[in-house]
Amino acid sequence: GPADNTRFIDMPATFAKVIGTARSWIYQSEPEPSVGGRSLRIPQGRTLGGGSSINAMLYIRGQPEDYDGWRDLGCPGWGWDDVLPVYKRLERNERLAGERHGIDGPLPVSDPRYRHPLSLAYVRAAQQAGYRFNDDF
Repeated sequence: GPADNTRFIDMPATFAKVIGTARSWIYQSEPEPSVGGRSLRIPQGRTLGGGSSINAMLYIRGQPEDYDGWRDLGCPGWGWDDVLPVYKRLERNERLAGERHGIDGPLPVSDPRYRHPLSLAYVRAAQQAGYRFNDDF
């Protein structure tokens, strides 16, 4: 197809402008009991790069239990202990290193340079409500 030369894909802050256009699909989840029975929108990229092209440059791994679940369902090589070394080889993490993160890979991973005061207040409120802070996010 034609090139997707649009600033809305090129600029992470404008990722939401792509959702609902010809460059995305909008799937709906089944009703989810954990959110009051609502059906959730699940936008997916309809362009080269798929969802990675419309995710505001967020980098998030799945939970170890997700990978172990795939392994347990008959996908050998997809358990957490199998994929973690691959993640470590891929990552060039600016802040975290050690047994769970790599620092020499081709994929730069960094924290935002700016955090909005409301974002910081949200995290503080969650901690005050008893949620444990996770520095590895």
